[in-house]
Amino acid sequence: MIAYVAKSINSLVAGRQLRQVDCEKCGAEYYYELVRVGMGQASAPYYVGQKWAAKRAERAAERAVAKRLACESEMVPCPKCNWVSASMVERYRRRRYGTGWVMMIVLLTALGLLGVPVIVTVEEGPRGPRPGDVRPYVMAAAYTSPLILSAVWVLAIRSMLRQRIDPNRTFPSAPLLPPGTPPAMVRRTDPRTGEERLEAVPQQVRAEEEELRPGQVGGEWVTYRAGQVAFPAACCVCTGAPTTTYSVPFKVSEADEVNVPLCRGCARGLKLKWWVIALAAAGVVAGVLAIVAWGGVVKADATGRAILFTIGCVFGVPVAVAIVPAMLCKPYRIKVVDGDRGIFRLTATNPEFVRAMRKQVREAEGRA
Repeated sequence: MIAYVAKSINSLVAGRQLRQVDCEKCGAEYYYELVRVGMGQASAPYYVGQKWAAKRAERAAERAVAKRLACESEMVPCPKCNWVSASMVERYRRRRYGTGWVMMIVLLTALGLLGVPVIVTVEEGPRGPRPGDVRPYVMAAAYTSPLILSAVWVLAIRSMLRQRIDPNRTFPSAPLLPPGTPPAMVRRTDPRTGEERLEAVPQQVRAEEEELRPGQVGGEWVTYRAGQVAFPAACCVCTGAPTTTYSVPFKVSEADEVNVPLCRGCARGLKLKWWVIALAAAGVVAGVLAIVAWGGVVKADATGRAILFTIGCVFGVPVAVAIVPAMLCKPYRIKVVDGDRGIFRLTATNPEFVRAMRKQVREAEGRA
């Protein structure tokens, strides 16, 4: 028997593009920065050629982000009249509710699994259909037509939900924007030097984007776009000078961590806490398995109990070590607001770190 193993390598690349917009309502010219993240994946068979796999994954991520920057758009209103161009709205709508095709394929697959047996039963039954008798075929259609209609309804509902995305409903008042919408920028001339620069225009924020929310860690949250700002140069636990980033000895995936800055002392303390919780979690799992194996719960001989205990530890202990310490030791919490557009909400142990990051976001969006 041949066993195939390979190391999967993922790469994330953030891309930026400055978009120029001519308002179709008032003709004003303004700009905004479109930020997108592309993901690429490659594998190294039998762990050979990992560097080449990493380069292939990076190139795939670059192609993905270039495609997204060329095809996508944000709904940035005109800073003069608050109108959002129809082309921007249409591009934004195309990316929403993309799972409609998946649901339709699932329903059509279910149609094949249900409809084919029904038709075969009608055609090849014990007596077969009588000449001129259409009732069996009507019955078969009655079984299969709901699935066909449900597939059509999926696309119809998706189209209806997309049409509901209309930021111009409140025109001429300020539109209701999705979380993480970048600010509009206009050209300004420096009166002293005469140089032109782009300056962000303050925009209103939706009530849903309110950043002061109660959280499990800390009491404040900051909403930001991937690639928008860097983390503040401060430890997220004590706000001291950072020397490293958060990392754990054992993790399931690279995507499960955010490299928030830490000072040396806090990093050591979190690593020690991780080991203590990991050993405790492993001990609890092993103790529960020992009770199950030798506590009379399972009726088996000594060999069967030993096998049960060993298999349980092999699978249960790594899962507990990967999940429990990560839940209790992270100095931050992060929520995905809009994964497709790369919008996240983050909080940290120290509220001062969150306030410093919020200040950077506000300055980037002209809301300082």
